[in-house]
Amino acid sequence: MVILVALCLVFYGFFVVFYSSVMDLLSTYLPEKMVMSLFPVGYAGWALYGLLTGNFSALFTSLWTSALAFAIGFGLYRLRHWASGDMWLLAGIFACLAPSFPNFGSRYTFYLVLAVGAWSLLSYMWVLVARGYWKPVVILLLTEALLFWMAPAIWVPLMLLAMLGLFFLATFRKVEALLQGQKPIRELEEDDWLMEDVDLGFAILRKSQPVTRYDAMLAGQSGRTCEASVKLGVPLTPSFALALLALLITFP
Repeated sequence: MVILVALCLVFYGFFVVFYSSVMDLLSTYLPEKMVMSLFPVGYAGWALYGLLTGNFSALFTSLWTSALAFAIGFGLYRLRHWASGDMWLLAGIFACLAPSFPNFGSRYTFYLVLAVGAWSLLSYMWVLVARGYWKPVVILLLTEALLFWMAPAIWVPLMLLAMLGLFFLATFRKVEALLQGQKPIRELEEDDWLMEDVDLGFAILRKSQPVTRYDAMLAGQSGRTCEASVKLGVPLTPSFALALLALLITFP
C-alpha cells in the first residue's frame, strides 16, 4: 500500500508535466486546474504516506521544497523571465515528486538548468531558420562540432559554456528583435509581455508589468481594433518534462 501511494504520486506528477508540455506547445496555454491540483494531490498523498509509515518526513520535504521552488519561480516571474504558470508548475512538481527521488532538489535543478538552456537554444535556432537567418545557425553547428571533437582535451562544462556564449553573443540582438510581434489588443492574454504601453481609452496597460487576467478582460472589452507590440517568447514547459525524463533515465 505504501509503495502504491508513492507510485501513484509519481505517475500523476509525470502525467501533469508531460500533458502540460504538450498543451503549451500546441496552444501556449497551461491546464491551470491540473497544474494547481499538484499541490492538494501531493500534500494529501504524502500525508497519507506518513500515516501509513508513521514517518512524516516525506510530507515535510514536500512542503518546504515546494515553498522554496515557489519562491525561486516567483523571483523569475517578477524578473519577466517566466510566466505565472511556469512558477506554479515548478512548485507543484516539488510538492508531488520531491520525496520520491533521492536528492531530488539538486538533481532536478541541475537537469532543469540544462534542459532550459538546450530547449531555449533549439527554439531560438528554429526562430532564426524560420525567419531566413541561416548564417548564425551554420556558425553554431560548425562550432559545436569542433568543440565536441575537442571534448576529450577540454573540460566539458567549459565547452558547453563556450558554445552557448558564442551563440547568444552572435544572435542576441537579432533574436530579441525576431521575438517581437504584433497582436490585436482585443486578443491580449494573461502573461503577455507588452513591449510598449497600451492605451485602452479608460485605462493604460504598462509595459513594465505582465498582462493580468483582469487586464486581458479589459482589453477584450475595449473595442480597440489596433495592435500592440508583444514579446513572443518560446514555450518553457517542455523543459520541465525534459528534466524529469533525464532524472528518470539516470535513476537511481
